[in-house]
Amino acid sequence: SVASGFAGSPRGPGPIDIGGAMDSDVTAERLLVQTILDACINETLAAAEAAWLSERAEDDAIRRTLAGIAEDESEHAALGWRTVRWLLDEHPELSGLAQETFAAAFSSLPSEAGLSGEDAWMMAHGCMPDASRVALSRDVWGQVIAPCAQALVGAAAA
Repeated sequence: SVASGFAGSPRGPGPIDIGGAMDSDVTAERLLVQTILDACINETLAAAEAAWLSERAEDDAIRRTLAGIAEDESEHAALGWRTVRWLLDEHPELSGLAQETFAAAFSSLPSEAGLSGEDAWMMAHGCMPDASRVALSRDVWGQVIAPCAQALVGAAAA
């Protein structure tokens, strides 16, 4: 609806090529790492970002869309955290791999070095300014991801 509003005519999604999506062997290790990265971390950050933007966008349609995305991403993140809990219950020997995955992800969080702040105007249009993304990512990591990771694997996740 947002794209249609900007374009002045109906727009919608196109086909998604899923060829090769299931070509690799799924192992408990791969499932654990990918779930931590994609769901526990990225979905948690995406939910926070969409919620943050939904409070700052100027267009009602964009605000509503972002609020819906925040809710969806929160549900995806919650499923990811439950999946990791189940995997670690089933495979407690993977706890060290989980700790390593969280630690590596934390060390790759973006930094504020070199950010100009010249993109702050974007938030009014539902796009995350770089400096705000960095600050929010670090805040969400400290308040949500690290404590949840700590509860799951029993070691500091940064």
